[in-house]
Parts: sequence; C-alpha cells; structure tokens
Amino acid sequence: MNIIRQGMYDLSRCLVVGAVLFSVMLTGFGVSAEAGEIHACVKENAEGNVRIVEDPRDCRLNERSVSWNIQGPPGLPGAGATVYYAEQSADVTAQGESSWMDITGAEVAFSTAAGAVLDLFANGAMSTRFGTASFIRCGLRFVVDGVPTGEPTFGDMLVSPARNHSGGAEWSSFTFSRRVVVGPGQHVVGTQVAQVPTSAPTDLACALDERDYSGVRLYVTVR
Repeated sequence: MNIIRQGMYDLSRCLVVGAVLFSVMLTGFGVSAEAGEIHACVKENAEGNVRIVEDPRDCRLNERSVSWNIQGPPGLPGAGATVYYAEQSADVTAQGESSWMDITGAEVAFSTAAGAVLDLFANGAMSTRFGTASFIRCGLRFVVDGVPTGEPTFGDMLVSPARNHSGGAEWSSFTFSRRVVVGPGQHVVGTQVAQVPTSAPTDLACALDERDYSGVRLYVTVR
C-alpha cells in the first residue's frame, strides 16, 4: 500500500511540475495565457528578423510590434453534401436496338438553392430474357432533367451478359458513374437501359430484375 501511495504522490507532483513548466514556457515565448495572444517584434530590415517578446512595449526603435491570436475566430461552415438514394421497383426488359427505357423506381427528385455538382453512381446486375442466342449487349445511362448522359448509342456503360445453352441466363454485375453540374431549381435524375447494336443478330433481351441482389441502386450526391 505504501508503494502505491508513494507512486500516486510522485505522479501528482509530476503533473504539478509539468503545469508550472508549461506556464513558464508560454510566458517565455511571449504568449499571454489570459489574452490568448503571441507578441513579436519585427526588425525593419531586408531580412525582417522576428523576435518573440512578452510585451509589445519591448520592441526597439528599429522594430515594429505585431501580435496574433493563439486560436483564431471560427470560420464559416463548409459546404456539405446531401446523398439521395433510390432502388429499382419493377422488372424491366429492353428488346430492340435503341429502345431506351426508364428503369422503374431508380429515380430521385430534389432541389438546389444554387448551382451544384452532382456525383451520380449506380450499380446492379444484368441478365437476359427470351431467345437462344449466346450473348447480347446492353447500354445503361443516367438522365438528368430530361437530358441523357453518355454516348448516344451506348450510354454511360456497356454490359454484355451471356446465356448458357445448357442452363439459364448468366448475370453480369455493373457499376457506372458520372459527374454533372446543374443550376439552381428542381432536378430529377433517373436511369435508363437499352439493347444496343451487336456484330451478330440476337433474339435476347436485356433484363433487369427487381430483386435484392440484382436491382439497380441509384446514388446521387449533391455538393
């Protein structure tokens, strides 16, 4: 017990000594703990030599006094970001070249008081439906305020799900993203899918199923 008490006494003494030393250091470097300021004297020469002092009145005739706060005033809050999220809510089947179709449910609506940057991101998994061909090509894209993004034919992402002749259709996962700048006002961001041209005829269709593991998920970050 005596050893423990002695140890606690030594620790307390160290803390007190440390506090005193810290106070002395602040004073020695021209820091006023009460005012929260640092004082210095800047020599009026080409080098502009700086000398930390305790009191501005310690500056010499060829020096000018300057001071600054240890902690400045709080700045304005930075611009934050708002994230909107939506999920596909119904099965979508796109068949026939250039037949862009809305992906039901994968759409968000919001408003901005000023101009904003939109970071668009979507993911999901594509499959095929109908026919016996071995593959198909499918395009995915965003639509911002009625204006589609990406390349006119292929969109923002090209997906080529295959079909296993000895079994069912295969799944091809995908992600696609884009950055768009918009002005103030009401905005709507949606997603679309379409079958796109291939090098050989195909009787398949692009299929997006509204399932937990494959439906399209849309994220819109407004900055």
